[in-house]
Amino acid sequence: MAPAYAECSNLPGIAAPSRTPIPDQARFLTRRPPVGTPDINRIDREIRTTKRKLEAAAKREMWALNGRERRALASAMAGVTTAVVRHKNPTRAEEKGATTWESAQTRLQAEINALQVERDEAVKRAAADKAAKKAAKSSGWW
Repeated sequence: MAPAYAECSNLPGIAAPSRTPIPDQARFLTRRPPVGTPDINRIDREIRTTKRKLEAAAKREMWALNGRERRALASAMAGVTTAVVRHKNPTRAEEKGATTWESAQTRLQAEINALQVERDEAVKRAAADKAAKKAAKSSGWW
């Protein structure tokens, strides 16, 4: 199965298609560790990806948003455009867009916190398993 790549248009003046993986799908393109070992590396990778998404959301980059947030932002932009065309005040629509960005950042920060808690639990489980294995191995003083 071929990896999902970012698609670009072949219109004149636009760069050639990019061969880099789409950031949202990058975690599906990597191999998982064998079953039975702690999944700490996977959790670390997800934490790094989510931190990059948080930084991108702070810079107002669309790829960091999920579908619901993208739709809300598109609706807010349409509201701003409609208000400007009708010579009305676009404040409400602008606030809707701003709250969408803030909620995206809050969601991503909550994901990072949850992943860090999950990582801590995985480390504790791995340490307990290792200690149990070592205790079972050494049955006597000789």
